[in-house]
Amino acid sequence: MFNRTGGRVKLLRLPARPTFGELQNYVAMATKDRETRFNYFWTTQRNEEFMLSFKSAADTVEWRMYQGARPNNRELWFCITTDLRQVYTQLVRAVGEELSAAMQADGMPSLAEPPAAQPAQSPQSGQSLLKGAEALSGNLSIVHITNLLQSLSLGQMSGRLQIQGPEGTIQIFFDQGTLVHATGPNSIGIECVYEALGLKEGLFNFDPLIKPTQKTIHQAVQSALMQGMLILDKAQFLSSSGIDQDSILTRTGIDVSEADFETLVATEEDMDLAPMKRIFSCIDNRRTLIEIIAKLQMPRSQWVVGLANLIRANLVGCAAEVPASKPAFSVAPKKLDQGLLESSLKLLTRPDTGLYSYQALLFLLDYEMKGRGHGPLSLIVFELQPAAKSSLLTSRQQLTAGAIYDLGRKISSINRSSDILAHFEGNDFALLLRNTKTPEASITADRIISLLSVGTGGLEGNPQSMAFGVACLPLDVPDMFSLLSAAELAKNHAKQKGLPVMLFRDMSQ
Repeated sequence: MFNRTGGRVKLLRLPARPTFGELQNYVAMATKDRETRFNYFWTTQRNEEFMLSFKSAADTVEWRMYQGARPNNRELWFCITTDLRQVYTQLVRAVGEELSAAMQADGMPSLAEPPAAQPAQSPQSGQSLLKGAEALSGNLSIVHITNLLQSLSLGQMSGRLQIQGPEGTIQIFFDQGTLVHATGPNSIGIECVYEALGLKEGLFNFDPLIKPTQKTIHQAVQSALMQGMLILDKAQFLSSSGIDQDSILTRTGIDVSEADFETLVATEEDMDLAPMKRIFSCIDNRRTLIEIIAKLQMPRSQWVVGLANLIRANLVGCAAEVPASKPAFSVAPKKLDQGLLESSLKLLTRPDTGLYSYQALLFLLDYEMKGRGHGPLSLIVFELQPAAKSSLLTSRQQLTAGAIYDLGRKISSINRSSDILAHFEGNDFALLLRNTKTPEASITADRIISLLSVGTGGLEGNPQSMAFGVACLPLDVPDMFSLLSAAELAKNHAKQKGLPVMLFRDMSQ
């Protein structure tokens, strides 16, 4: 299951409540697959339905537990932590089991029972942090920042939390466990709290005698933590996509209406679209990211999330090089014979369909591999098997050359100019995506499915007639030949399972 931002949701019916050992596996899964939210269901012997939902959040894990069948289920508790003892304790108590009996049944060693869990809506991380004066100071390399903030909130503490970070001192003020004010070297208010959530080390101390003198934060601790983790995830996505402050942002050339724009950038976080529209309107294919930020005067929490969503939607990219400065003397551009370019293209494409031939795909892929830098390369192999009653089909129930030409034209209208749409072995097709990871490639596959499902040559209303396989180099495979095989294998697996899209990385799960 995919959403439009590349985030995936994996659903699984469990035979029983997760054990402590299974929770350990869940942490490893969430850390490995950061784009996926895992929703695991089970039913107790009392016929009660529960769901454990977890997802990687920066360098920790976000956990939620629900009771009841969707959509009328209710949240029992929420926390952001890697402390599995805490998660296990809350989970066991939520289903009404005695902790010691559950531990014995799961084969866990006998341990002293921790303090009782707080109400369902309150995070439980690190309650023991506030026991004793020595616990009011420490190092974030030992105590995670989210555990620290949740502990101060649960303890209904008042005072100042001071953190000595690598760029200077951050001060966060609490009043009866509520965030009130924050200030740091780069920001103030809630933006400063978001900045603090990114710290992995730094000395901290809490002084209950220092009171806030102003109120700049009007957001609950739980809400701030959730938004802060989202910002960290988006920032890591930008970094992994090769975006930094000196990057020149470019539009991908996709011509979309305002309605299409809003659909493409719609996210599960229900983010305000206005910042994304401002960012997009300011991109002129020449300004660097830092220049755009300075022009818009937009807080980091907005531009990080907004830009990440624009890139995920394939509306914005990054220029490979900085534009050349104005030369000292004028140079007349060399005139090229357009006929030479067109004749060269004809050698690579099939005249009956207008798509690159399979031989051309192999040549271009080999050429790409020889000159490839460190950017990822994704390949989508897909099969289109429309209804037999279509007038566009031959006796072998395959699309005619004219129908394939029309499909290629429509698919190319939503792709980047650097993408290569080609024939594959047999009657299959392939789409080669430069500088694209698996999540972004899956978005492209979803967009093609949506495009072809609205009425194109017998495909309307028949999504089972499509099968897409996605593989990525080097994330899935080490070389060109393995990439071809992996994408084809994923496509075949999707067809066998009756799924529209299958990622090679998910085939073993």
